[in-house]
Amino acid sequence: MYRRLPLIFFLLIFLALASEPFVFAQIDYPGSTLRAVLNIIILSLLFFEKPKFKFSELIIYSILALIILFELVVQRSTINNILSNYVVLLISFSLFRILKEDKFKFKLFFKMWLLFSFALAVGAIISFLVHQLSTLDADILNLESMDLFNPKYGYRESIFGFTIEKNFDFIKVVRVCSFFKEPQYAGLFFAVNMLLAINCGKLIPRKYLFVNLLAGFLTFSYTFYVVFLVALFFLIKQYMVRYILLIMFLFIIFLIFQIDALENIFEDFVTSSSYVDRLRRITNGIQVVVENLSITNFLFGNGINTFGEFNKDVLGRTISSGFLYLIYESGFFISYFILSLTTLIANKDRKLLLICIIYLLVFPWYKYYITWYLIIFCGLSYNKIAIKK
Repeated sequence: MYRRLPLIFFLLIFLALASEPFVFAQIDYPGSTLRAVLNIIILSLLFFEKPKFKFSELIIYSILALIILFELVVQRSTINNILSNYVVLLISFSLFRILKEDKFKFKLFFKMWLLFSFALAVGAIISFLVHQLSTLDADILNLESMDLFNPKYGYRESIFGFTIEKNFDFIKVVRVCSFFKEPQYAGLFFAVNMLLAINCGKLIPRKYLFVNLLAGFLTFSYTFYVVFLVALFFLIKQYMVRYILLIMFLFIIFLIFQIDALENIFEDFVTSSSYVDRLRRITNGIQVVVENLSITNFLFGNGINTFGEFNKDVLGRTISSGFLYLIYESGFFISYFILSLTTLIANKDRKLLLICIIYLLVFPWYKYYITWYLIIFCGLSYNKIAIKK
């Protein structure tokens, strides 16, 4: 009965690796055909794992079917874009309903996920050490020849992962990408796995929390640091509040005496980063949405993959804000459904939902398989009984 589970997990991971935001999605092979075949196989296997449906599950499937039918009838996007976009939600919810109901299946998938994510985190840390301390650059798959790799960013590759050189003026470092397109995506992966370890406490070895935390810090992603502070806030509400407040008070006193040095460091840090540029592009993206969004488009959206080209500024740059993508392409009704589905799968874990909202500010994670896998495992781990049993 359970012999298919390792195969299903392998296919799910392979599908995620062959899709955005992993760099392997850029490899020159019949990617769309391969993903289509994988989608059909995975959906069939998931159906046979639980052929009976609850009424609430049928409602969600019905809403998804109506959304797909609406997109196909209106024909705002190509059929390939429509199906590839919504099959992500279809597979993710199908996986969620199976793992939520069967504790043994969840525990087996959970263990395999820990191995997979731990390996990526360890590899990311090794890639930082190798690329920071040596000149090794081994592009075995010739990925640098693709459009993804902009020569001005200084990509470095090895079997452990990818890095991007970053000059902060006062120090030059390599930023960890793992096997994702950018450090931002890797930061989300390590951040949610970090929260997963926090949710499970002693049920997961401490080294799992440590490697994901360290790998996340090595992305040098501002968003990861914000998420880390959010997770820390929820954690210290339960432990050592008085001691933390004392440390914060002493730290503030220290900052008062070091204000001049800190101002110089902060100025170098911000001006050497893409943060100011990102703010400008966000402003441009919001302006585009406001100027071109009618009542009808606000309610029903403009179609899949329309915002990326439409919101380019005079320099040809775009902003990847997930909220802007969601409201412009999907409209209010579909956006509400996707956010409601996120709340359901996150198992009402407030920390996880807050992290999802923070990352939705910077890129449209709802388009990716790997993100939904993260939410499923972290959300279900919020109920520790599922793992203990």
